[in-house]
Amino acid sequence: MGARMPRIIVCALLTLVILVPSAFAQTVLQLTSFREPTLNPIAEEVLRQAYERLGIRIELIEEGAQRALLDAAGGLADGVLVRLAETSQQIPSLLRVDVPIVVSRALAFTNKPELRGRSASELHFLKVGYLSGARYAIEASKGFSEVWTTDTPEQLLEMLKAGRVDIMILGEETGRRIMRDQPKTHVFPLYPPIREVRFYHFLHCRNAALVPKLEGILHAILVEMRQNGNGPNQQGDWPSPDRRLWSLGVPGQ
Repeated sequence: MGARMPRIIVCALLTLVILVPSAFAQTVLQLTSFREPTLNPIAEEVLRQAYERLGIRIELIEEGAQRALLDAAGGLADGVLVRLAETSQQIPSLLRVDVPIVVSRALAFTNKPELRGRSASELHFLKVGYLSGARYAIEASKGFSEVWTTDTPEQLLEMLKAGRVDIMILGEETGRRIMRDQPKTHVFPLYPPIREVRFYHFLHCRNAALVPKLEGILHAILVEMRQNGNGPNQQGDWPSPDRRLWSLGVPGQ
């Protein structure tokens, strides 16, 4: 709380400067988002449920990633659908709702049965591949004997089948789609995950009064999910992937 109070004060000053009317009485909030077909649908579903309990309807404005952030930061929208946790440190006018909306995981996948039960951190003597531009995989691939990149998961799978790579680093959802669509490849994941990223919802500072209310509602939804076996346990651990509602592969951006 101590760190949040100064930020709220700064936000109040920013709101006065840009002369944006208060949104507390609004029944509709406009949130910016950018095109991310694996991330946004889950985040939108969760937030619609939460806002409905406050009697608020949300509207999404899809823009480019940078424009979506700038418009929310400048008060042209009421907030941003989801972003990484550090967004609030970089942009003081955006307040983080401190309950993760989506938990994303990146995993190593292989088709080599002798690697079953091993973690990726033990296998740096092998060849690894990942999708071009997947920033989470750049760090994870350091130290491997050979590193390759491809433009599509299908190309990466062909390299795995041909023995040109031993391991693929992919977002969990992408990897599991390959497992479903091509079961004869005998691809399976290695645990623990290489990386876990939590995405949060952010509101413009003029909506600061909504932040604690929304946090309380999201916590209540998590409790309901735990009771149904779909959410994380008290230690924050999520159940098996086929039962997680708020988890998906890390977007390759």
